[in-house]
Amino acid sequence: MRVQQKSPSATIQDMRNVFIKSLTLVAAAGVSALFSADAAQAASCKAIPGEQYDIRVESEIPKARIDHSKNRAALGIISGDLSGSIQGLHQHGVTLTLEQQIKYYPQGEGICFWLNRVVLTVAYETPVIYVAKEYSERSCNYRAILQHEAKHVQVAQTHIRQYRDRFHKSLSSLNLPRPTEPRYAKDAEAAKADSLDQLRALVMPIFKRLEESMTTTQQKVDLPREYREVQRRCAKW
Repeated sequence: MRVQQKSPSATIQDMRNVFIKSLTLVAAAGVSALFSADAAQAASCKAIPGEQYDIRVESEIPKARIDHSKNRAALGIISGDLSGSIQGLHQHGVTLTLEQQIKYYPQGEGICFWLNRVVLTVAYETPVIYVAKEYSERSCNYRAILQHEAKHVQVAQTHIRQYRDRFHKSLSSLNLPRPTEPRYAKDAEAAKADSLDQLRALVMPIFKRLEESMTTTQQKVDLPREYREVQRRCAKW
């Protein structure tokens, strides 16, 4: 008997480009009146009193969906293993969605800008647990396979929760353009690209560590001793 989980690293790798949800630029109301255009050079950006940099890291962890509609042959096609030995399968994906809001004021030939708000959402794409339909829902086999695949779901859920604080800490970097240290850009588009590059550079290494740690832990769930334990639970397979 073989219970297989789809490679989480492959799934996560495929989703890496789904990173930026929306970018919002907001002109800072009234701020430009505080500064004289002829009193500052283009790159001399000044701190903005009273402005805040808000960081939010959220996670979306839905309940796993159980699919009992496919036979072993169909699960083999999904997994890429056509040996007919696939009796259970777990599929999932993890995505990062970033929303940023930038404020700015005119300065010389360009603008001075800072991050006003960043929201990073770590989403566990609705996981699916497949149990081959050859096993009835009342059977020992069905329960054993389901319990095994549920371990994979738990691994992913635990990692996402554990990494929220790490993402938040990375977004607290003093190198980002903040109200206390605005940064100069030639225009709003350049400001958007600048801050986005910095946010991506801070977040993606954390995401890579999440991916690597989760993959390693998922592999432990599929060690031979785990399969033997599943087999021991039922008299017939």
